[in-house]
Amino acid sequence: MLYIDHEGLLTSCDYSNNSRYYAVTQDIKNEAIIYDARTDNKFDTIQLDSTPTCLEFSPNSQRIAIGTLQGEVMIWDVKARKFTLKFHEHSNAVSSICFDKDERMLVSGSWDKSIRMMDVSTGNYRRKGTLREQFAIAHHGSVASVRIYSRGQHMVSGGYDKRVMLWNLDHEMAQIPLQGHQDWVNTVEGNIEGTRVISGCKDGTIRYWNIEDIDKIPLVQNNKKDAGVRTELCIECARPFPVSTTNENLFTGKCVFCRIAERKQAERRMTYNPKVIRTKVDTKSGDAARRRTSFKPGMYGQDNQDNDVEIIPEEADELPARRRTSFRPSFQ
Repeated sequence: MLYIDHEGLLTSCDYSNNSRYYAVTQDIKNEAIIYDARTDNKFDTIQLDSTPTCLEFSPNSQRIAIGTLQGEVMIWDVKARKFTLKFHEHSNAVSSICFDKDERMLVSGSWDKSIRMMDVSTGNYRRKGTLREQFAIAHHGSVASVRIYSRGQHMVSGGYDKRVMLWNLDHEMAQIPLQGHQDWVNTVEGNIEGTRVISGCKDGTIRYWNIEDIDKIPLVQNNKKDAGVRTELCIECARPFPVSTTNENLFTGKCVFCRIAERKQAERRMTYNPKVIRTKVDTKSGDAARRRTSFKPGMYGQDNQDNDVEIIPEEADELPARRRTSFRPSFQ
């Protein structure tokens, strides 16, 4: 077991997905320290202007998001060793931050009772829309934890108002508050299938929520109607899925999972590349009497050799040697 001494209070820690780094934040020196997991030596030290409260590695392990006591959210590039984005949208301490799996979004929860969503690619916070308005009053107390789950389509948040709130990011709407805790909700998490949520409370209790049939709850159905969302059955798998009335022209009758599976199947079919083409030619008429085509499956990029094209006369034995032609086209 390895012991590493730090001065003051360690406010957060995280491990990178590629298992190469781990990082901690400490309050006295206002630092975030990155360690090399293979040698346990310091890899980098990030000096901050205020006390860091939380941090998280990005899914590709190349960036770290850091929240501070002053309401700042910053993104540090691990390889370049510099900040690439800085924002100050919260009026109080940032309590929790989370990347989505594609690193398109970064959400942050704060003691100012709000949630903010940032587009990592453009570096802008979402400043308008239904979700922005709902995030501004996400909880009646400080937000303690926010997590994106279910392939980035949903988010769960917990706060000091004793509630666990479910959000649909695709349709920009609050789904339903889950109530039952008797004290502050300190931490929350959801599974990748989007069917379960777990929450931990200050009173020492843990609640495991089954949200598989959440779309059947009348309150959720009413919220969907207010947000312009209806539920349809997938024509492929017969499962219910939400459809936005603002995107009727994009509706195909299939849920997102069936569409993804269909697209992947089409991509696999496109990976077969014709390699050899053989053609029989009628030597008397000069026309192609019959054609035989054979294909060899090959992945694009694995074999860059030119296709072989061979002309075989119908009566090859009766032709002079110079008429029996085999050529190989060259493509520059």
